[in-house]
Amino acid sequence: MEDSTYRQQKEKKIIEYLKKLEGSVDQHTAELTLLNELLHQEITERQEAIKALKRSEARYRELAESIYWSAASEKVAGIRASEALGKSLYEIFPNIQGTEAQQKYMLALKTGEPQYFVDQYKWGGKNIF
Repeated sequence: MEDSTYRQQKEKKIIEYLKKLEGSVDQHTAELTLLNELLHQEITERQEAIKALKRSEARYRELAESIYWSAASEKVAGIRASEALGKSLYEIFPNIQGTEAQQKYMLALKTGEPQYFVDQYKWGGKNIF
């Protein structure tokens, strides 16, 4: 009888241990499920932020590459506003790449401050200063 009692006690302990183990597994599974959901939410938020940043960069690039053409610009450059509006600086002045004018233009865009320089540029066969 002692063997039977001992065996029953051991089985009871094993069952208690298994129940504790199942509870622990359930708890850890719930925690991991919650963490997985939070991670998925963070990934989604970051992807949306990246998309928003790309849209913002595209708008900034478009703005930075477009040019404001005033009556004074028209007079100085001899280029009508209708020829300049909606075009990038590089479309209007394709040879500007690598010049001081381009450097000053990019600096003005970056700082928001006017930049001054003297340069000579040819447009339609005439010199523009």
